Amino acid sequence: MAVPQLRMVIDMKAEMFANARFYVKDKNGKEVENHQMIKILDNPNPIQSREQFMTMLSIYDSLYNQGFIRILAPEIRLTNIPRALWQLPPANMSVLPTGKIWDQFKLEDIIDSYVLRDIESGGVERKFKPSEIMHLTKGISNKYIVGESKIVTLQKPLSNIVGAYRTRNCIIFDRGALGILSSESKDNVGAIPLGKDEKLEIEKQMRREYGIQDEQARTIVTNASLKYTPMTYPTRDLLLFEEIEEDTQVICGSYGMARDLFPSTKGATYENMKQAMIGTYQNTIQPFADWVCNTFQTDPFFKQLFKEGETLCADYDWLPVMKNDELKEHQAEQAEASAISTEVDTVIKLNDAVQRGTMTREAAVQMLIMTHEYDILEANSLIGERVTAQPNENNNQ
Repeated sequence: MAVPQLRMVIDMKAEMFANARFYVKDKNGKEVENHQMIKILDNPNPIQSREQFMTMLSIYDSLYNQGFIRILAPEIRLTNIPRALWQLPPANMSVLPTGKIWDQFKLEDIIDSYVLRDIESGGVERKFKPSEIMHLTKGISNKYIVGESKIVTLQKPLSNIVGAYRTRNCIIFDRGALGILSSESKDNVGAIPLGKDEKLEIEKQMRREYGIQDEQARTIVTNASLKYTPMTYPTRDLLLFEEIEEDTQVICGSYGMARDLFPSTKGATYENMKQAMIGTYQNTIQPFADWVCNTFQTDPFFKQLFKEGETLCADYDWLPVMKNDELKEHQAEQAEASAISTEVDTVIKLNDAVQRGTMTREAAVQMLIMTHEYDILEANSLIGERVTAQPNENNNQ
């Protein structure tokens, strides 16, 4: 909540993931219409749409490297249609293992229960059976069963960003300790120090009447004999902007999000942003969507909804940026096919000319080399020898 760069990366990843079109295909690759799994995902619970549900799923994964989905059904495992899917807050969830993980092959023998500590109800704990919870985690941690957040490894970059913003805010708004106002008054003995009351009054006046706000003055007018000693440090030398940029790159890299997707001081061209969007969808969002689909489909509860050979899928081909990329690929394939067709047509015509005797074989080979850049061996293999018809008793030609 204190680092805008972290939030914008996590939010954009969630928004991109939620753009997925979910569908089920059969063993022949044909889309199955009105599949029960899609109906559930399209209306997971009374207060969330599919997009909202998937956005939350991605955010929880980014923050905690895990998610807990409560499968609400009349009789868990005894019906194929859940009434609702609820995502429980990972920050308030605990996993209680049985302690016998290495000797088991059933989930209920590995995990005793999932515990939700409801903060809004005064910390009341509620236990769920393993059959009631779908636990999404990549399991990357020393605890094996639960995941560990990427934010743990980002503590230093995140702390640096907070420090840089606080420094800039202090310099811009409060101005910090820009300098020292000291007494210049002297007597026969030496400098006369400011009295306590006088010092407090000057400090109050400094904060109240002088500063960068519209109603504040820019110059101090006083009868006191004061000397100003600057204490400022050049902002440019602190490299605050460079620090934020470098830490932002680390955050983007950690979440697999291309840097050109986000605002920067250098900026990015439209084409760079477009390619960054396509690359992020292909290399980060699509693999994550595939993992989510596989997690749903292999869960013992949802597994019952699929017939043999059916697969839950998610794709982003409907997005304009992906359509443009698909169009380019199609055009490139058409151009390649056209080139191949032209080459085949040329070979056929040259062979026909050689067979009819209107062109020598050597000339046909040289033309093939010049027009289509074949080497001598390839060209020779494509041009056949001239065939001379032999006369017989039925045909004098």
